[in-house]
Amino acid sequence: MVDQLSNYLTDLPEFLAFFGVSLFLMIVYFAIYTNVTRHNEIKLIKENSVAAAVAFSGSMIGFALPLASAMISSRTILE
Repeated sequence: MVDQLSNYLTDLPEFLAFFGVSLFLMIVYFAIYTNVTRHNEIKLIKENSVAAAVAFSGSMIGFALPLASAMISSRTILE
């Protein structure tokens, strides 16, 4: 049990670095996506537009899946 906890704590800085980079990239994607689209997605979502919410969440998932795959197959953040 102690060995398992030691392994988790050893890998924690690497996990936090990957998490920080992925969070930064998702924020950059969000900013670019909202500026490129013709309509204001956030305003439409606040007005309870289901289509806008589905389109926006689908685009975020579509960006997050390749990002996660790239992180899984890399050894360092620079890869």
